[in-house]
Amino acid sequence: MTQTIELAKWHDLNDGIPPTLYSSVYRELIKLAVPIIKEYHGDLYYDAQWVEKWLEELATTSEPFYYGVRVSGTHIGTDGNIIADHNTGVYKLTIYNLDSIWYVDIETLRTHDTQPDAPYLGDDA
Repeated sequence: MTQTIELAKWHDLNDGIPPTLYSSVYRELIKLAVPIIKEYHGDLYYDAQWVEKWLEELATTSEPFYYGVRVSGTHIGTDGNIIADHNTGVYKLTIYNLDSIWYVDIETLRTHDTQPDAPYLGDDA
């Protein structure tokens, strides 16, 4: 299942990434994590730092990233296999701009309440 969410409107793309995009992406990560995570809430701080760096590089890549959530924290990064190996909830996020509006597609690869027999092996497997 994929959900598309509008993140921010930014009319002058020459000005770079809109400041509200950082908090908007982080807001969506919190929505995914809060119902599940019970320990190591500090991971959310590092997720925010990772997102900030990743968004700064967004101008040169359209690569998605993966977000994993489990009772004892989160994982974030670009390697879907690593994220899937250690988390019960796994999501693929793709951020893009269309007509001066920033969006995120959040694809649910695995929900927290389902455990597959084999780990998610990514799109290239």
